[in-house]
Amino acid sequence: MRSSVESSRQLVKVSPATKTRQPWLRWLRFDLSATMRKSLMNEVTSQPSDHNIDACGLLCPEPLMIVRNKVREINSGEVVHIVATDPSTGRDFHNFCRFMGHELLAERTSGDRFEYWIRKG
Repeated sequence: MRSSVESSRQLVKVSPATKTRQPWLRWLRFDLSATMRKSLMNEVTSQPSDHNIDACGLLCPEPLMIVRNKVREINSGEVVHIVATDPSTGRDFHNFCRFMGHELLAERTSGDRFEYWIRKG
């Protein structure tokens, strides 16, 4: 009886050790996916997009509304390239793609310009 109690305690002791390794594994997965995203971004940005939107100078929610209206007009599988200066567009476009079933192919930041490539789902 005592050995079964000790073995259950050992399982509890092993569990926190596994949790301490989790952040390292998350970092490794993030690092690998960041490398893959960078190579994918180079492929996406080198190809011409189907539609371009210049949302420079516009503030939230204007860039999102313009993109939403454009995405409604285009066919499934077409790519929209967006250039914006509002930093909140990153959060907006990530959530927009997640909720609406579109794919955020790539994003690039250079100075105060933010670029996004979205494929309609």
